[in-house]
Amino acid sequence: LGKGPGGVSLNGTYKNRSSSSYQRDLGISLVNICRIVPHGVLVFFPSYAALEQMANAWRQPVKAYGKSVMEQIERHKHVIIEPRHSSQFGAAMTDFR
Repeated sequence: LGKGPGGVSLNGTYKNRSSSSYQRDLGISLVNICRIVPHGVLVFFPSYAALEQMANAWRQPVKAYGKSVMEQIERHKHVIIEPRHSSQFGAAMTDFR
């Protein structure tokens, strides 16, 4: 995908990842992917900081949709976010199963 549903370039550079329009379009693109792809979807981020930034942004309500991006994703897939600390990894794996 080169652009999101709002026409924003999905170029995930450090500079772009703070842009609310980038965050929104990446999230809505992911909602659409989760809606049509059967079974699971695995999403990678270049760092825990990028993961946390997107997850935090996606937990905020989107006025146009009335729900957060995360709520929309969770309508289609069970979301598990990899923990930063290895001591929490076992709980995440249990949640996965």
